[in-house]
Amino acid sequence: MKSLISSVVLLASAAFSSFSPSANEILNPKLDWQVLETPNFKIHFTPNYKDWAYNAANEMEHAQNLIKQQQNRVLTEKVDVVVFDPLNNSNGFALAFSHKPFMALYATSALSETVISNSDSWPQLLALHEYVHLVHLGQQDRAKWRNTIRKYHDLYDAYASGLNRWVSEGYATLLESKLTGRGRLFDAQVEATILQYAREGALPKYSQLSATSGGYKAGSMAYLVGVRFLAWLEKEYSEQHLDAVWTRMRGEANRNFDNAFEGIFQQPASQLYNRFVAEYTQIAMNTEQQSNAAELWFDADFELRSPTFSPDQSKFLAVEASNDASPKYKLSVYETAINTKAIETFNNQNEAILNDDTQDIANNEPRVFNSKRIKALNSINGKGVSYPRWLNEEVVLYVASSTDNQGQQHQDLFKWDISTGKVTQLTTSLNIRRFDVSSDAEFIVAERNEFGKSSLIKLSLNSLGLASLGSNTSGLNSSDSNNLDLDSSSSNGSVHIQGKLASAIELKTPSIKESYDFPRLNPKNPEQLAYLSKSINGNWLVKLADLGSSNRDNTSSNISTSDKTIALPSDYQFLSYLNWTPDGESLLFVASQSNQLFAYQYDIKSGFLSQITNGEHPVAWPTVWKTEDKLRLVFASTRSTGPNLYVQPLQKTENTTFTTQIPKPQTERSKFTKNTDSKYLMPLAGTKHELANAPSVPYNSKAGLHDQNISLVLAGTNSTASSNLIEIGIKGADLMQRLSWMISVGSDEVLSGYSGYMSWKGWPVNVAVNAFSIEIDPSKQGDDILGTKINKDGFNIAADWSYGVYQGLFETYRGQLNTSLAYSSLDDVQFAVTQIDNTGNTIQNLMTNVGNNETSFQIGHKQTLSYDMQEIGVFQSSDITWLSGETEYTGGQKEKWTGHQGSFILGATWLDVSLIANHTWATRHDSDINLMSFGGLDSNILASHNLPNWVFIPELPFAVATGNDFTRNTISIGPKGGFQVYFSDLELDTKPSNANVFTQNAAREYTIYGVRGDITLELIGLGLTGIDIEFGLANVTEKLLSDDKEDTQAWISLKYNY
Repeated sequence: MKSLISSVVLLASAAFSSFSPSANEILNPKLDWQVLETPNFKIHFTPNYKDWAYNAANEMEHAQNLIKQQQNRVLTEKVDVVVFDPLNNSNGFALAFSHKPFMALYATSALSETVISNSDSWPQLLALHEYVHLVHLGQQDRAKWRNTIRKYHDLYDAYASGLNRWVSEGYATLLESKLTGRGRLFDAQVEATILQYAREGALPKYSQLSATSGGYKAGSMAYLVGVRFLAWLEKEYSEQHLDAVWTRMRGEANRNFDNAFEGIFQQPASQLYNRFVAEYTQIAMNTEQQSNAAELWFDADFELRSPTFSPDQSKFLAVEASNDASPKYKLSVYETAINTKAIETFNNQNEAILNDDTQDIANNEPRVFNSKRIKALNSINGKGVSYPRWLNEEVVLYVASSTDNQGQQHQDLFKWDISTGKVTQLTTSLNIRRFDVSSDAEFIVAERNEFGKSSLIKLSLNSLGLASLGSNTSGLNSSDSNNLDLDSSSSNGSVHIQGKLASAIELKTPSIKESYDFPRLNPKNPEQLAYLSKSINGNWLVKLADLGSSNRDNTSSNISTSDKTIALPSDYQFLSYLNWTPDGESLLFVASQSNQLFAYQYDIKSGFLSQITNGEHPVAWPTVWKTEDKLRLVFASTRSTGPNLYVQPLQKTENTTFTTQIPKPQTERSKFTKNTDSKYLMPLAGTKHELANAPSVPYNSKAGLHDQNISLVLAGTNSTASSNLIEIGIKGADLMQRLSWMISVGSDEVLSGYSGYMSWKGWPVNVAVNAFSIEIDPSKQGDDILGTKINKDGFNIAADWSYGVYQGLFETYRGQLNTSLAYSSLDDVQFAVTQIDNTGNTIQNLMTNVGNNETSFQIGHKQTLSYDMQEIGVFQSSDITWLSGETEYTGGQKEKWTGHQGSFILGATWLDVSLIANHTWATRHDSDINLMSFGGLDSNILASHNLPNWVFIPELPFAVATGNDFTRNTISIGPKGGFQVYFSDLELDTKPSNANVFTQNAAREYTIYGVRGDITLELIGLGLTGIDIEFGLANVTEKLLSDDKEDTQAWISLKYNY
């Protein structure tokens, strides 16, 4: 089962990142979904994404046609595609079901410095990459029996489609490049980075290729090194050799990748990878340049982005990210002065070494003493910190995510006051990324990406509650607002702040065919804007524009008539990291020549372009550090441990080694197709629309809601205390799971029965109906529980409404109001309970529960709240239910009762370790009969929401006791989000209806300790949604009058929640 679950998680990982999506978080069934059908795809989108969806639909059809020609492989089913933007970030993923293929396309386009920016268009790259995944991994088995299982069992299908991560991602990346002449295989920045790794002897081992953690960029190696290894295999052997591996993996013989590969190449993949590494390293060493032009200035062993000097040059800030699978982000401020404290500490340590041993040899000085960090802002509640810019010496503006009431994330502007540490959110749902602040602190210019369309906007800082501040001003005046009442932004680019409409002027109209990045305002002339621009089918360009005096009065907008393209190195591919020099006379940027990256300086007046680095370093983030009368170039350079910062004198060089040109719009593919020898090529992006021209239809139609998918589901429990249940069921739902249902049957010697449910999530209030019939024989569990079978039937009607707080201190608060009406019928039942009397003798007491019909009404409230600062965090949750019911016994006697039950959880995390306290209780009032039954594991057929008077305890058998009071207090500790070591104190009030029997033993007390875990998988795909895996191993001690009774219990269960 462990390998099965691992494969499911792997397949649900995003194709462009390690993001694992949750169905509930990103496929909101309540939205106004539309469906566009093409010959091979069904594209689901909301109205705001219509233009992007139609554009992507054409690219998908082109990809399907091309892959069919190139590989002679097709999918037999239409692909379900969702177009949306849940993170306001570039991403995508595919689930390669052989019979229910699925793709998710995130509409926000890639920024210039990312490894996925080298494409004709973002929709084309994304559609092609993800479709390759489906064709590569989702081919049907030629073994009919395996193919039949895959058709009807989604979980097995996902498992059977799994491959090593480097194989699946590497191959999709290979074809994204071969079929376009672009992509990550032909990206100059990527090539420069991997060559640097090779020079350091730091290319991953074969066993590390699929890793998602373990070092800087470890998670990217499956793509970036995997594609180069596969390309090398095709070059050294043939394209047919590699293609044969995929064919062999779906044959009658059940081969895994290693067997299929070795049968064709006659060597293990690991052995050939070693040869590839040797050859690639030789190429890297042959092209290495030895130069000492730049001096190491800051040695980072983490991801470092956006280094920026403060206005007076005394500080610099940078975004940092840890080298983990789930990186920890922080915004750090450093002094630029020499770190005398670090030097003093080092000298004192050396002095101590020599004092202890005069013949010892002290440590040599490190290559550099890193600057002193004076302030740091951790990412709060997982929102990230990105694109920081100085407002003045004490205030930094940056971008982080916010969440709306539909669960969608947006990128918004935040303010950090360094002196006080206070953070203020300035906008809501603005969807901006990189931005710049005018030197007079009057306005910002930002790249905005909303609904997949990129634009440039100008926004007044006064409208954000920030007073006019010069860049050298040290603080804010009294008009600065620290508690803004922020509403959502309107679709025309305006922002609601404190109930007033603040105009966000569009400098560039939102467009799918144009992307923008690095807006940079001249530090000496805020009317002059430099920015990067990319048209479909072209490369990134550097442009200059005059904002004009009228724009400062918010009376005009578009700058298209005033912008100008500057000359760039001929035949460049990569271009990014635009910046101004402090005097406002030159622009800095990074561009590629062949597989090297160089920093360039462009003089505004003369139009002269100078190369200012020599190619020794894979350079990034060039900026100028001005001290006294010296101008020094500071830039980042990728190393295998993280980007280091280097410094060198800023000197213009003669333009003798390269030619320049003013790039023209790209209208044909020849510039890029020289990279590939494939005769199959994608057409130019966005030029043909005939493949997707049908009108879309509402989701509540045959194409959406009425298209109910069905999957076989297997579940069950295995418990030493209670039952070893095997369950089989059929689960059905539409793609968005607006309407879902499941029927389950299960049986073992202890428990058997069936259940069914149907739920509707198309309204603000979710509704569900459940029905069940169960039979339990407690005597089959062990010696302590004897009696006749329990036969119980019933149904449940439930409704719930969710809400949340999405801003401010309680932005993580989520709540749910729920109510239900339950009915059940219980046949007469007898059972004997072994107990200890006052003398210590064991007595079996035969007890009879008269059959009854029970009706109960419940109303409840659930909530969660957390505050996560990465290194430390706190969280809290509660689940409280009030009950009112009536029980009618055989013979007509009726009894009304009330009760309440719930749990309170309080926890804290520190360095990825969680400490949790949990108090759980259930109480029934106004009843002379024991209403509650204790013990056992819940399952699909024996579900807790159907049985309000059953308290499930996995460490104990079913019906270990009955009573009207239950309390459990638990303390647990363990890895954050992982298994927990726990200790519980458990008390069951088992006072029988005949109060004169065993009155001194009315309560049963247990001490329990062990390990336990609970894994919930809410992935896309019918059979992968709502999976709940619970497991544990515990020592259970019952406190008795004589010797305590001690047992060891273990359990594991798999069920489907809804």
